[in-house]
Amino acid sequence: MDLKEQLIEECFIMAKHSFSKGLAVNPRHLKGFDSLLNDPKQLVDNNTESRSELSTFAFEDLVILHQHLSQIIAPAKPGSILLLEGDRKSKGILRFLGPVPLVQYLMLIAFLALIVLLSTGISPDVTEKSIGLSIFDGHGKAMLINLVFILAAAVLGATFSALFKVNRYISDQTYEAIYLSSYWIRFVLGIISGIILSELIPIDADSKSGMMAKPLLALLGGFSAGVVYKLLMKLEGTVEALFSSDAKDIMNARDKELQANSAAKLAHTQIANASSFIAMKNKLPVNDDNSEVLKLINQAIDNQMNIMGGPVMLDGAVK
Repeated sequence: MDLKEQLIEECFIMAKHSFSKGLAVNPRHLKGFDSLLNDPKQLVDNNTESRSELSTFAFEDLVILHQHLSQIIAPAKPGSILLLEGDRKSKGILRFLGPVPLVQYLMLIAFLALIVLLSTGISPDVTEKSIGLSIFDGHGKAMLINLVFILAAAVLGATFSALFKVNRYISDQTYEAIYLSSYWIRFVLGIISGIILSELIPIDADSKSGMMAKPLLALLGGFSAGVVYKLLMKLEGTVEALFSSDAKDIMNARDKELQANSAAKLAHTQIANASSFIAMKNKLPVNDDNSEVLKLINQAIDNQMNIMGGPVMLDGAVK
């Protein structure tokens, strides 16, 4: 099917949708498209004569009609309506479960998970005490049944989330098959999240609330995989900040130690300089010829004493 045939088929399905919903279609845009009264898909698949009838449509007129009908059916999309219409006409075994294969498979998985949850829940091996045990505490057949019970709850939560999300797009007729893989990824992530929440969060096995807490966590994790992802990201950030803050504290302590050593060496040098000036002054005789030299030495000694008696600079701040 080329681009022109695709436009014709989408225009036909949008016009059919618009009339069935009672939407306002401008008849002037449909002028000259009498062949659209028949399903163009059948015309394309029949013979060359029918195909030549469709070829009489001008491409520019088809584009204008397509844009006009797309605005009328918004927010629905032409490709979505075409896809859903094709799935409604299909005659598969699972057709009664939903309009698209994704919904059909998710509904089937949900029914199976519900059956597994009920059948394992009535088992004598699933008790208040056993359901509260972690995967490291139990063993054998009883532990396996309890894990299947938790897994079924996680699968129910994941299918509930996926079906709830896809139902909105199908109702708005904006569902696109290109996002099919994203639904299955969300479904698998939901199962993993449910197992993580139910098994890693400690539950008191002797508590009466443990019987409901663990399946509820599995169901919640399956439904809200994004919440578990954000929780793990926050834990990662906390651990990273913990180690990075320790490293920063060590570096700051080393910087302060180096600055303190530098300040001590500077003070020792200033004392030595002042002592040298004083010794030089004592060796010079006091007379008019040495008056200028003594004056300079006294000024140098005063400067050194002022520096030594002044504030000491540490970390760029006055201490």
